[in-house]
Amino acid sequence: MQQESAIAFLNLGEGDRSLDYSKENWTGLPMRTDTIFYQLFQIMPNLLGELLGRGEENYQFQSVEIKELSRRIDGVFLPVGEDDQQPIYFAEVQFQGDERLYERLLTETFLYLGQYRPERPWLCVALWARRSIETPIPRHYEALAEAGLLRVLYLEELGIGSLGKSVLQLVTVSDNLVPGAVQRVVSQVRELTDESFQRQVIELVERMLVYRFPDFSREVLQAMFTDADLKKTRFYREVFQEGRLEERQQLIVRLRQRGFSQQEVMEMLELSWEQVTELWDK
Repeated sequence: MQQESAIAFLNLGEGDRSLDYSKENWTGLPMRTDTIFYQLFQIMPNLLGELLGRGEENYQFQSVEIKELSRRIDGVFLPVGEDDQQPIYFAEVQFQGDERLYERLLTETFLYLGQYRPERPWLCVALWARRSIETPIPRHYEALAEAGLLRVLYLEELGIGSLGKSVLQLVTVSDNLVPGAVQRVVSQVRELTDESFQRQVIELVERMLVYRFPDFSREVLQAMFTDADLKKTRFYREVFQEGRLEERQQLIVRLRQRGFSQQEVMEMLELSWEQVTELWDK
């Protein structure tokens, strides 16, 4: 049980699609935050330790079963290596006000500790999207915070630096800053030597922006990827190299709605005029 117990589980909270963060020029998050963060931590499992300022820590991101809850926790960080001083992290990401966040997080934490009985330190982490939506730590949990067992982070205040932090900015910055944030991510991705990891990050960024801006402008789309970047994504390959008609039509419709002409779509996707015309108005 040593390997299984040395983990952090991630409760992704409830995806928020309507919350007004009351900050000028910021739309909120009309996006599936649970899906986004699950995928983000799958491809960057060491990011949580980085956000906590702990330097290099190696983890694997998986799921675990909590028998007392009769369900699985959707994300766990399994340490890679033999360092038994790496703490167990219990974390929740939240994009809307939630008065029960700390009760839920700590209840699940102690249920896990009771079930797996890990012999190592542990830490709970609440990650709020913005300070303005934070719920104060309840008085009966303040002692845990004072003891360093409960920490609070704000995604909007993490700053820039690593690729992981740059990706996180895509869900926290104001709308007018998104194109610049995307360019920063793309620039960092191009410095990677692992092409598989490059594709994973590009696909995640594409998905994040589609969720946040389902009808975003042509300018934002162009800032997101070059044509070469787009052709690296799994979505592009599945649709246009494997010929899946329904998804091909969906992508063409998305490009048309974002302001691309039929000629531009034909050139970008390397389709004939007849192929684009056939799907253009469906």
